[in-house]
Order: sequence, then structure tokens, then C-alpha cells
Amino acid sequence: MTDPRSGFTWTPVFITYGDKHSPQMIRTPEPGHVEDRSVSSAFNPYLTFAAYLGAGLDGIRRQLDPGEPNRENAYALGFDEMVRRNVQLLPQDLTEVLDELESDAVIRASLGPIADERLAQHGFADGRWLGVGRERRVSVYCGRRLASS
Repeated sequence: MTDPRSGFTWTPVFITYGDKHSPQMIRTPEPGHVEDRSVSSAFNPYLTFAAYLGAGLDGIRRQLDPGEPNRENAYALGFDEMVRRNVQLLPQDLTEVLDELESDAVIRASLGPIADERLAQHGFADGRWLGVGRERRVSVYCGRRLASS
């Protein structure tokens, strides 16, 4: 991700929002138009919108300020500059996604029992994975997931 020719110019990497630049996680190119570029086309819209609603209500309740929008192209700035600016990365693999879900009480609550059921089904929420390497956890998770589909 050091250069716009990296092949990943259309995929958001950083947790940012802003106007017209495609690397934004959340794009707001014009009034009334919002795009979330972090979700896959295979997403479950019901769960996704439940998570949006839960996170949005939590932000309102806690009066969180999203900060200033990013008006620059993150890929043109480069990875080192974005890190220097303390811009956080989106989860980069399945284990990071599951770790984030496991630690995010707001999203888990907004998804209802399905979040804990899925994490427990794959051993992420019942303590079995303490001390087990991340690659092994993903291997078992993916194996079970693929075997059940």
C-alpha cells in the first residue's frame, strides 16, 4: 500500500471518511450520498444495518465526534504518512475481524444473540482459544465454516 499502483487502490485500508477519494472507508461525495466501502457484496444487509444502527445510536448517546473528514487520497499520501497521522487500519484478515467483533460490546449487542452464537459455535467466545495461535484459530474456523456450508 505504498503506491497507488499497488493493485489495491479501490479497496479501503484505513478507517477514514471523506469526500470523493475512493480509498475512504466511508465516502460522502455529495449531500445525502453515503457509501460504506468496507463491506463485501456477500454481506448480510440485516446484520449490517443492525450494526450501523447500534454504532450510530452509541455515538449519539456518547456524543462522539467523528473528527474532520479526510479530504486527501490516502494512497497518494502513502502508508507511512497515514500511520504518522494516527489513522487506524481496518481489520486485515478474518482473525482481526473476529477479534474486533469479540471485543466490541456495542456491535455484539446490536446484532443480538447471533453474534455470540456464531463466535461460540466456532470457539471464539468460550475461552477455548486462549493461548492458541491466530493462524490455527482461523484454520479451524474456516474449516468448520466450509464444512457446514
